[in-house]
Amino acid sequence: MMPKPIRSKTKILLNVLHTSGGGGQIYMQNLLPFFAADTRFDWVLLAQPELLKNLNVPKNITIKTAPNFKNMRLGFLAVHGWEQGALPILARIWRCKAMWCNANYGPIFAPNPIPTLHTTTRAGAFWPGLLWRVYWGALRSLTWALVRRARVVFAVAGHVAAEYPASGITKKLAIASPAVNISGISPHVYPQPTVVAVGDFYEQKNYVLLVQAFAVLHSKMPDVKLHIIGRPVWPQVVNAVDTEIIKRGLQNVVEISPGLPHAQTLAHVAGASLLANTSRAECFNMPLLEALALGVPVVCGDYDFQHDVVADAAVFVPMDSGHTANALAVAMFGVLQNPAIAATLQRRGLERAAQFSWQKTAEVILHNLAQHFTH
Repeated sequence: MMPKPIRSKTKILLNVLHTSGGGGQIYMQNLLPFFAADTRFDWVLLAQPELLKNLNVPKNITIKTAPNFKNMRLGFLAVHGWEQGALPILARIWRCKAMWCNANYGPIFAPNPIPTLHTTTRAGAFWPGLLWRVYWGALRSLTWALVRRARVVFAVAGHVAAEYPASGITKKLAIASPAVNISGISPHVYPQPTVVAVGDFYEQKNYVLLVQAFAVLHSKMPDVKLHIIGRPVWPQVVNAVDTEIIKRGLQNVVEISPGLPHAQTLAHVAGASLLANTSRAECFNMPLLEALALGVPVVCGDYDFQHDVVADAAVFVPMDSGHTANALAVAMFGVLQNPAIAATLQRRGLERAAQFSWQKTAEVILHNLAQHFTH
């Protein structure tokens, strides 16, 4: 009897050129151990030097270092030009059968590119200026082109499919949502009831509205405090929020932390009375899931992208009326003053958070890769 031929592993290139930190890095870091443990695949990880300093890459994953585009003039254009031009050639030289991209898009002409949609183009409506309109238009076009070409498309939330009509995305979409790890988190002790908001200072975060709503809440509950945690990415948004705080006389009861290490942020969320989120555009709103997992009630806008995360485990506020600030204040007041409502939200939140895990996310990705590329 002839011996059975040894089946070679399928080589997959993990393209993380557009992963610079934050949620994308957390996503990648938590999936790498599951990828490395799957013996059906031979993995090659491509990243820029700065990211490799912060990633813990398992030993059986081959590392390829991309050029250090941060040290180049026009680094943004350099990374995209190199990715679209050189990387498809390199992927073939490395004998990779497919390229999984930890971003909305990657090289259009790479062997079997697979996008992972982390970014919603809805956010582009809140980014002013011609250059940003060009950027968001290019992002949408490149994503659409890659979705059309891909055999399978991963997305962190289902609502993003509606952004790419006529692309065929619904027939090839697999939801690979992120999860949270809250082990070892000790709640920060606030001396008074505290509303926490988490997210960098972008226009779509709608923090001016949150301050306006908090002013109404504070008039009913003088002992309550607001703590906003987020990097001051857009100075004009920071200035608008500061102006609103001063206008409302809230300087002593509103604290802004310009970005904290992730563990510290989770500790502050864990110690809060509730988490409020007024964002108008998100792909997957991680702070909401983190709050649910930590047993913290959530109040947020009534948008499809919020429902994708929390389902029914939050108080939803319509965000398109002329009385949104008052409605948001009433919702927060109801949670803070009614222990039964808070307890129900905590129970639902813990149940909802338990439906997410990094193992489930990895299984979705690995199952689809095997289905399409291990024949």
